Amino acid sequence: DGRCYLGSDASRCILRVVHVVTLRLFRCDGLLCAKVGEWCKADRQVRTVKAKLPGTKTLAGEMPRQALDRLIGKDLAAKNPQVDTGNIEVEVEEAPSESYGVATKYVRTIFTACVGPMGPASGPIDFFVEASDGEQSQRLEVFMARWPEEMPDGGSVYAWIPSQDFERLGKLESLSLSLGLTASMNLLTNEVMQI
Repeated sequence: DGRCYLGSDASRCILRVVHVVTLRLFRCDGLLCAKVGEWCKADRQVRTVKAKLPGTKTLAGEMPRQALDRLIGKDLAAKNPQVDTGNIEVEVEEAPSESYGVATKYVRTIFTACVGPMGPASGPIDFFVEASDGEQSQRLEVFMARWPEEMPDGGSVYAWIPSQDFERLGKLESLSLSLGLTASMNLLTNEVMQI
């Protein structure tokens, strides 16, 4: 499906090359958008992940801006991000793939965008949860692009976090979100199902 390319490096070892687009999305109050989980429809719960920037792999023949537009359309359209087209970074990193155990070169195109002030209902699902990394606990504003029942395969869960906490939270295997998140998602799902 064009999400990676296989080749070899100078020493003739297999090298997997993945092109990724990420979005450094800031809110007007300086908070940074980070993906903190995945809504799993089958289990009716949120699976937490390492905090990371919203992103997607580019598809075969797709340009980075097209991949960004696809990401925004799928997950962030309700936030109406204003992309700074003059502030695009490219990072190259080699690391073993967590999924495949193969040496992988990640070519990451990073776009920056901002969103204006958010009202109380700036998206279908906006609510607060307590999050803990084992040492510190903080209240996070969490959102999803659509109602859980509208996402047949699940969907991303995002939080607005202080940018100075992003690096620390990104090093954790996962963020411990209080049961309130899953309970809130179940409540929202049940309300949708009853309508």
